[in-house]
Amino acid sequence: MKLPFCYVCGRAFETRDDINRDHIPPESAFLPEDRENFPLLLPTHAGCNHVFNLEDELLAQLITLSQPVSRRTETNRLEIDAGYGNGKMYTLLTNVNLHEIVKRWVRAFHSALYQEPMASTTRFSIQTPLPSGSFFGNSIQVDPQRPQFKIFEERISLNTQLGLVDRIISNNGRMRYRCTWQRADDGRWFAIFQIDLYAWSILGDAANFSRRECVGSYLPDRFPPLGTMGSELFVSGK
Repeated sequence: MKLPFCYVCGRAFETRDDINRDHIPPESAFLPEDRENFPLLLPTHAGCNHVFNLEDELLAQLITLSQPVSRRTETNRLEIDAGYGNGKMYTLLTNVNLHEIVKRWVRAFHSALYQEPMASTTRFSIQTPLPSGSFFGNSIQVDPQRPQFKIFEERISLNTQLGLVDRIISNNGRMRYRCTWQRADDGRWFAIFQIDLYAWSILGDAANFSRRECVGSYLPDRFPPLGTMGSELFVSGK
């Protein structure tokens, strides 16, 4: 809460600004017993924060699908449908953009860990715990699972064992974020990250897809001085 800038827009706070705090992830995503020990709270401009109210509500309702029925609210805003593609039927969640939610969280984690805002030009590559796809006419075309995400999982695992990750653990350990920095072929540094929230990878469509972790990468405009450089070692045969 002592950051001098808003993690959403990146602008420094001024005396006249209306400042509030944002829970990352939203408080409503957690069981009551996990909300106090200890949440990640970041300062934001009130206007920057309020635009995500509905997004946070939808995310919280999604997370409760893996938790006791008693947690689920009567007012369910999730839009769930069915679609067909390649001879299969898929259950579709049509009004939750997990890619954008994960981007916002990673911006928050970056700000908290490295004490600097993330540049608006930062590029992301993200695998969410739920498979994604698009409509083509009346048919669903599933996005292919990219091989680099499996490599990202391996890099996170290796660097965790070596103690070469930056991490945030909050809400009784129910939210875990790990990040390590690697050098690209062109010499630029990029971050590889993994997010686990109540083991949310179990929410995926197990009938049609293998279980997948929430992993990804982002390429900011510079390497943060507080970042941890990961090992460039690769395990033989990987």
